[in-house]
Amino acid sequence: MAWIESHQELERHPKTLRLAMAMGWGLDETIGKVHRFWWWALQYAEDGDLRRFNDGELAMVVGLKPDQGKGFIEAMVMCGGGSVSGFIDREPYFKVHDWMDYAGRYLESKYRTANPRLWREIQRKNKAGFSPTKGRLKSDKITLPKITKPKNTVNGRSPPTSPEDRDQRGREEETDGLTDRIDYERIKPLKIADYAEIEACPDPIVAAISVTGGVEKKDWGYWTKVLNQSRKKYGPERAERLFRGCLRELWGEMRQGECRKPGAVLNVKLGKVMGI
Repeated sequence: MAWIESHQELERHPKTLRLAMAMGWGLDETIGKVHRFWWWALQYAEDGDLRRFNDGELAMVVGLKPDQGKGFIEAMVMCGGGSVSGFIDREPYFKVHDWMDYAGRYLESKYRTANPRLWREIQRKNKAGFSPTKGRLKSDKITLPKITKPKNTVNGRSPPTSPEDRDQRGREEETDGLTDRIDYERIKPLKIADYAEIEACPDPIVAAISVTGGVEKKDWGYWTKVLNQSRKKYGPERAERLFRGCLRELWGEMRQGECRKPGAVLNVKLGKVMGI
C-alpha cells in the first residue's frame, strides 16, 4: 500500500491558510485537496515532476473543473508568500515542492533495493540545484535520416496534374507530418531518461522507437499507420498529443517494472485512445 507522510504543522501553516483564502475553501477542504494532490502524484508523478501535465489536468486531480486550472496552479505556487515556495515549484522546473519530505521514505522503501537506478534518478531530480535542462534531449542536435519519394513519371517527366489533384496532394502533405519523410529503418533509438525527452523528440515515431526499442518495420510501420490515420481524424496537433500521451503513460509503467512487452502494450493503448 502506498503512503505519504502527513505533517501536523500543515493544519495551520501560513501557506495552507493562503491557499484556502485564494481558492475560497474552508480549512478542512483545503487540507483534503492538498492530500488528494499528493496521493495522485505518488501514483502518476512519483518523481515529483509535473511538467507533463497541464493546468486543467492538475485541477481535475483535486475535483475542480479544467477551466479552473490556471487559478488553482497560481494559488498552489504563490501561497508560500513572497519568495517562499507554495505546494508547487515553478523553478528550477515545474514540480511538487519538497516532494521528498512527504514521499521520500516510501519511495526509498519501494525502489532502493528493487530498482536502485530509479531511486537514484528520483533523488537526483529532487536535489537542490538540479536543472532539467542539463542533459535533456535537444531537438536541434538530432538529425533524422530522410528519404525522397520517387516521382511518378512518364518517359522521365512528371504527368500533368489537375487542380483537384494538386488540392488533394496538399491535404495529404498537410496531414502526413514527418512520418512519410523519415527512413525509420535507419533510425537508431535515442536514449530516453526523462518524460520531458519524450516531448523533446522532434518526431513521435522516433520517440516510440526509442521508448519501446521497436526497431522492426512491423512495429513502427503500425505506429506510422495509426498516427497518419489519426491526423486525418483529429488533426495533426491533437493526434500527436494523444500519441505522445500514450508514450508517457507507457514510460511510467516501464519505469515501475510493470511492462514486459512495451511494443504490444503501446499498440493496445493507441487502439483505445485513438479509436482506430
